[in-house]
Formats: sequence, C-alpha cells, structure tokens
Amino acid sequence: MPGPPHHQGNLTLSEYAARWSAAHGGQPYGQLKAFALSHKGKATADIDYNPEDPPEAYSIATVHSRLSEYTSAAREVHGPEWDPSTEPLDGEVVMRAGGGKKHGRY
Repeated sequence: MPGPPHHQGNLTLSEYAARWSAAHGGQPYGQLKAFALSHKGKATADIDYNPEDPPEAYSIATVHSRLSEYTSAAREVHGPEWDPSTEPLDGEVVMRAGGGKKHGRY
C-alpha cells in the first residue's frame, strides 16, 4: 500500500466532511465527495473532489475505480445531470456498482 488507507484519523466520515467544509468556507458536500476527499488528504488540506482526477490522486488507487463505477451506475438510474458531489448516496446503486453481497450473505 503506497500510503495511508484514508486521512480521516479518528473522525467519522460525517465529522471529516464537516471539518473539511468549515476549512473551505462552508462549501457543500455529499457523502461521496466526503469519501473521496478522505482518501485524498486531511480535511484542512487544499484538496477538492474532481471526478477527472487520476487514480494516483488517491491514497489507494482502487478508490478511483469505485468512485467511477458508482457515478456511472447512479447516472444510469438518476439521469446524466445527477451530481455525485452533492447528492446523498443511493444504497441500491451502491449494491449494483459493488456487485451485491458475495454469496448472498447478509
């Protein structure tokens, strides 16, 4: 693993997102944006979510593919104008993009 798995420290994702928003002038955020940012740097760092960023922008390269798969699946369901950076996560789309639960487990 090239770097830390995430930059949240002991904060929950919601706490990380609120801290990022406060450090960046109260910019709005969604759960997907918070997830992406937590894999790019600390909440106080000069970072922002850009869907065009390469896999190297994230602490773990697989984060990029997960974000891309979710965004594509969500735009199929919600339409091409759907904005992943501000909309809440859709649990059904998460399951579709992730391939569902392995072996039918709960």
